[in-house]
Amino acid sequence: MISITSIPISPAAIAGPATLCVNTIALYSTTNVNGVSYVWTLPSGWNGSSASNQINTTAGSSSGSIAVVATNNCGTSNPTTLPVTVNTAPTVSLTAFNDVCNSASPFALTGGIPSGGTYAMNGTAATLFTPAGAVRTDTILYTYTDANTCFASATQLIKVKNCTGIEGLASETIHLFPNPVTDELKVKVNKGTYEVVIYDQIGKIVENINWNLFQNEEKALNTSLYSRGIYFLSIKRVGEQMKTFKFVKKE
Repeated sequence: MISITSIPISPAAIAGPATLCVNTIALYSTTNVNGVSYVWTLPSGWNGSSASNQINTTAGSSSGSIAVVATNNCGTSNPTTLPVTVNTAPTVSLTAFNDVCNSASPFALTGGIPSGGTYAMNGTAATLFTPAGAVRTDTILYTYTDANTCFASATQLIKVKNCTGIEGLASETIHLFPNPVTDELKVKVNKGTYEVVIYDQIGKIVENINWNLFQNEEKALNTSLYSRGIYFLSIKRVGEQMKTFKFVKKE
């Protein structure tokens, strides 16, 4: 018995998304025909390989056409094609957060650009950040999805500090007075090189100061323009650990 085989006809229409986002994983397929294998061609920059009637792809940044031909011992069919459009992912950023005291009140998570996205903290959806609890570093993820359903994300860290504890420097080396303060806070320190940061009660940096002292001194900080409320002064001498003091600004 003689079996006659001919060149295969073009594959049936390709099924799969015609519009997708860059880096999307997508499956494309055509109707399977016995006795043939398939050769797929993808747009430039795409990834995927298959000799069957379906192919898993990862979209690159280029639009173009997906093509498939059927082949057997007699030859190769004409191609079947599907035009595809690739939409780029949005450009997303998240403004860096200041360190925050664990005594601060909860505050809304903001700073994602473009606006209208969603926030997550350590992998869990969130709209508020609650500083209370242990000293820690939390990861904030901001995700934005555009009109083409393409999305991108940005991350920043929030460091939560204990602003009332003693973290190293000997207590007798630093004194703050008066407390509460009105116009001028005095800080009595021993000689050395110091980094000083003043935070408000939500963790926002109010002032950064560097001191290089060749003898024991009593430094004066002008607090006349500070708003009424609670503040924290963190001070670190080079080679030593940081210590944080709480003070109150009154009218």
